[in-house]
Formats: sequence, structure tokens, C-alpha cells
Amino acid sequence: MTTRQYVAKLRLLGISVPETSVFTSGQAVASYLKHVAPMGGPVYVIGEEGLLRPIADAGFWVEETSPDFVVVGLDRGLTYEKLAIATLAVRRGAKLVAANPDTTFPTESGLVPGCGALVAALEASTDQKALVIGKPNPEMLRLAMKNIAATREETAILGDRLDTDVLGGKGAGIMTILVLTGVTTREQLGVAPIQPDLVFEDLSELVARWDNDLGC
Repeated sequence: MTTRQYVAKLRLLGISVPETSVFTSGQAVASYLKHVAPMGGPVYVIGEEGLLRPIADAGFWVEETSPDFVVVGLDRGLTYEKLAIATLAVRRGAKLVAANPDTTFPTESGLVPGCGALVAALEASTDQKALVIGKPNPEMLRLAMKNIAATREETAILGDRLDTDVLGGKGAGIMTILVLTGVTTREQLGVAPIQPDLVFEDLSELVARWDNDLGC
């Protein structure tokens, strides 16, 4: 989603934040592209508005035949044709870039394929390893902290999976908080080599602990 869509979603949940406080993997990808290609250029994007818009705002345009980059995010309108176009572009020399490596993400119905599942298909068909810009790459977290002028000492990452949220937080040198309402289970946590600083069953337990510690 775009930053504006995230702000609207959070508002429905009773959380009010300014758009400038939201930093997405789409923005992180756009920052990377702008860094390596300051003048912009052609890209092929498998993704939705939250990825397409920041890339366009950074001065890049979508092209199927000879893009410099193939960028992959979550795309719920994925087709075989899109995979074929992306595969041919990478085999012709385009750099494969991924917004995140999450193979699944939780929904009310259960775990469904995430961006990482699409990336895996392209890595298999191109024999190329994607450059992942989003979590667990700590650079995205550094960019997010810079975006809100925060320091490592006053920042924590809250997430539901060890392999991206917690691993990324460890790499960025910030506190890591895991909630067990998403991907990682209590059983997986018990045998995992990566351990968060704090663990909560759900957000309500975290809020209760927060209020108790602050004496609210």
C-alpha cells in the first residue's frame, strides 16, 4: 500500500499518525534505485500501487522490453505473462530487486503467498539471486529512523516473524519485539537461533505491559 493508504488503515484502527511517519518497502526500493541511478531509467515492476507510485515519483518509468531493473513486490494480480516478461528482462541483463523476502503473510483465512514466493519463482527461472531492499536488510530500518529523526537507542521494531522483523532489527542494532499472532509460533521460537528482546502473545498483552511499566 501507499503511505496514504496505511494512514487511512491505521485511522480505522484508532491510530492517528502523519503520513510522514510512514515508511514503506516501496519507498526503500525507490531510494535504492535513486541512489544507483540518479537520473532515473526504465524498470519493469511486478507489484501494486504502493510500489509503483514511489518508483515513478523517483523518476523511473515502466518498460517491458529493455528495463535496467526488474522490481518485485506483492502483486495480487500476478499472471504468467508478468513472470515471463520479468524473466526475459533479467536474462537480458536487468538487475533483479525485491521489496521483501516474506514468503507468506497472515490473513484472516491463514497464511497466503507473499512477495518472497514471487521472488522465489523468478530466482528459479532466471538463475539469479534477487537483491532484497526491505527487511531483513537493516538499511531499510536505518532509512526509516532517518525519516523520523530517531536514534537506535529510542527505537524498537515490532513484528510477527523472526526471519525478517527480528533479524532486520538485530542487524540495525535496535530493540526487537515479537508478537505471536502472525507467522512465528511459540514452538518455532523455542528452537530458533534468532531470539527477540521481548515476546508477547498479542498486542493487548504488549499494551498492558506498557501501561503497567509506565504506571498509567
